[in-house]
Amino acid sequence: MTLPKQLITGAMTYHIRYDELAGDNNENGSCLINKGIISVAPGLDVNRERIVIAHEWVHALLDASGLTCGEGPILDAEKEEIVCHLLGPILLESIRKSRSMISYFQGRE
Repeated sequence: MTLPKQLITGAMTYHIRYDELAGDNNENGSCLINKGIISVAPGLDVNRERIVIAHEWVHALLDASGLTCGEGPILDAEKEEIVCHLLGPILLESIRKSRSMISYFQGRE
């Protein structure tokens, strides 16, 4: 399966790419909010890759919500990482199991 090229979250379009540096520090991905880039370490199996993208997507969602940006963010970096770690797999599983709901939100019958 091919890595998606982009992900739209709120007003931001994130370009998704493989990046050797995304595997540094025992992490498999990164979300560069200011640059609109989600990076994934190459060579992961497809299931791990999906979990990493979902985790980074939660970072983007938190930023779009205002919870992690601006002056006095509600979530500091440590708490943000915990939230992403917990919600990423749930987001992925929800998408997998809710195809009819996704079609509904997209206006498809």
